[in-house]
Amino acid sequence: MHTRLSWVLGVLSVACIAGAALIVAFALGYYSVPSILVSGLVGLVLGTPLGVYLSKRIKREDPDWPPSRA
Repeated sequence: MHTRLSWVLGVLSVACIAGAALIVAFALGYYSVPSILVSGLVGLVLGTPLGVYLSKRIKREDPDWPPSRA
């Protein structure tokens, strides 16, 4: 189940991971459209599950979060 928290964390995770992958690609000298697309794909594939995981972890470890909404 995707909540607002998982959407926000997912978007932030995707952006951070894709940005880091793009910086690595540029540092290695790959200045092309495929390198940008691959960086975006890497961010999407790794960032989406990370956002869901972080959302569940925050809800699980927060003592004030109602158990019915976790």
